[in-house]
Amino acid sequence: MNRSIWRTAAVAACLVLAAVPSCASAGATQPPPAAPAGAAADAAGEVDRWARERFPQLYAGVATEDARVLVYRKPSAEFDAALRELRLPAPTVPLDAPYSAPELEALASRVVADIPYWREQGIDVMSVGARYDGTAVDVGTPQPERLAPLLPGRYGTTPPAQAEAIGPITN
Repeated sequence: MNRSIWRTAAVAACLVLAAVPSCASAGATQPPPAAPAGAAADAAGEVDRWARERFPQLYAGVATEDARVLVYRKPSAEFDAALRELRLPAPTVPLDAPYSAPELEALASRVVADIPYWREQGIDVMSVGARYDGTAVDVGTPQPERLAPLLPGRYGTTPPAQAEAIGPITN
């Protein structure tokens, strides 16, 4: 199965590989038919640009799975209707997200600004990025067990920052 996601980050947007749950189209028992993989990737890029410009406070991110475009946004009938009108070369599946990309990127920026603070605490922050599905900000560190209980006290839980195990870069 070919899976890719678009993931926003405070420092830069990057393309990464990840697993995303399959989703069926509204009212159908089977998922929408797949388009060629290249068409889905092109459509995902188009959706990302369009949604960031037109619906920034609703849009969280986009992913492709099985040549379909999964679009994460805060629930909105207006967003969904406008998405259908795009007439993309691949089927789209709108999915609910608790937070928008700007909300998560604001938290990610706070974490990035705090990197010196975390270093003083003996915690190395190696990466910071908003999840494409709008659920949290991942904070990559070799010390996730130390960082995890400290994040809610520093940043609150709405939206949440979550410690993610990531090893140091070695040659």
